[in-house]
Amino acid sequence: MHVNEKRVAEIATLLKAKAPARFYDFSVEIPSATDPEVIANYVGAVVALDYGFWRINNKTFEVDFYPLSGQKVKGSTFLWSKSKPLLTEKPAFFTAQHLQNLSEEDYVQWLSDDSGNVPFKDASIRLKLIRNYGQILASIGGSLHQIYCADHSLANILTTMEKFEAYRDFPLYKKAHLLCKILQRIKQWMVIESPLYPKIPPIDYHLMNLAWKLGLVEITLDLEELFTAYAPLPSIVELTFRLRCADAYLQMSKLSGIDAYNIDDIMWMESRKNCQLTPYCCSECLFNTVCQKNKQGFPVINTYRY
Repeated sequence: MHVNEKRVAEIATLLKAKAPARFYDFSVEIPSATDPEVIANYVGAVVALDYGFWRINNKTFEVDFYPLSGQKVKGSTFLWSKSKPLLTEKPAFFTAQHLQNLSEEDYVQWLSDDSGNVPFKDASIRLKLIRNYGQILASIGGSLHQIYCADHSLANILTTMEKFEAYRDFPLYKKAHLLCKILQRIKQWMVIESPLYPKIPPIDYHLMNLAWKLGLVEITLDLEELFTAYAPLPSIVELTFRLRCADAYLQMSKLSGIDAYNIDDIMWMESRKNCQLTPYCCSECLFNTVCQKNKQGFPVINTYRY
């Protein structure tokens, strides 16, 4: 398993020419003009639960859609759409004091769908994760923003977030990078990188999907068969593949001059819109002219880490 540097350079060249001038601003998910400590704790709580809205059905990958205000929406959209109004109405809801002992009643109030139920297939696990988030947040002073203010270092943020059960993802720190990306994008944080702790795109199954289908990472036939069969990946194989994906995207960021968190925007959206569910929408994809379009499948990992 290795990075195809020629292929990475080809995609980096394309992104130089076709990358968007502006990137997603998260205004749909996050209210404006709110105290930085309130915003950081809120984003941290929602990101903790932003994972795994899918299932395998008869060897087919299916995305979960949830009923919200008369419409069916994807999981991440549902989660943020339920969270933003609650922050506006009850800012104290997302404090450490409240979340560490979150009642089932408040949990249902927060995340119920049109039927009045929390629709996630692992709703009880998510309740445990958000209570743990509140408990650990309380133990470190009740403020994620103060972690940032200590020295603005990415190293401090990533290693501190490993204390939270929902965020544990050494050495790739997927959710912690997503937290930093969001707070950087809304101009609350501006993290300082270091050689040992650079910014990398949050490596989830969308970025893994495109790394495979675009040939950024060359994999073995055995692994490709797991992808095409929508079969769960063995943990050591999953980690090795994700590490190679991170290497590929870091190279792409350097070659293209595009911030690693902005690379994530591009890859995540192209996979989610065009290359996750069959039939694929190749004609609408940014990579339509450079993709060989010879792979069908998706990396399957059953985890709450990302």
